[in-house]
Amino acid sequence: MGSIAVAIRGIHLPEQNKRKLLSLDQEFVEMEAEIQTLKSENLLLQAKVNPLEREIERLKSQIKKNALPQADHHSKRRNSRLELLSNLGKERLAGKDELEVKFIALISDLKEANNERNIIVHGQWWTNDPDGPRPAVAEKRRLNSSPLTMSADKITGTASKMYILSCVLYDFAQTHFPPFADRYR
Repeated sequence: MGSIAVAIRGIHLPEQNKRKLLSLDQEFVEMEAEIQTLKSENLLLQAKVNPLEREIERLKSQIKKNALPQADHHSKRRNSRLELLSNLGKERLAGKDELEVKFIALISDLKEANNERNIIVHGQWWTNDPDGPRPAVAEKRRLNSSPLTMSADKITGTASKMYILSCVLYDFAQTHFPPFADRYR
């Protein structure tokens, strides 16, 4: 019984009006109960969502902290991605010191190979012998420093190194980051 039913208990009303008021009273009681249920459900959902929102903000902050500006050269952009991968990997491998050291070394090797790749991709190409089919050489000029020059053998070696390191990284991820392994099988 709701508050309307209590209020009209002693009042003389036509029976039809009384039934309508009691029906409305019952609807109000049911609506109040539903409102309370929804409030309880809302509190439970907020208790679940708030920690997730904090985790999202923490991850966004970490990404911003680790990312370099996009206006930098290609190597810095790629290296910033490698740096982000390194930080995420270190977080995942926390407490597994030996694996963390291997992972950091792998990322370091990838950064070095990426710098060599950028000399090849963005450098100037020329040959040593204009009269014959001599191997090409890549050169990247730098301000206030001598140019970086890579021989044909070094270029081939860098391509092989990039391939091998990407395979090693893939194998490492499959072995030590199980959700990654499940996603790509």
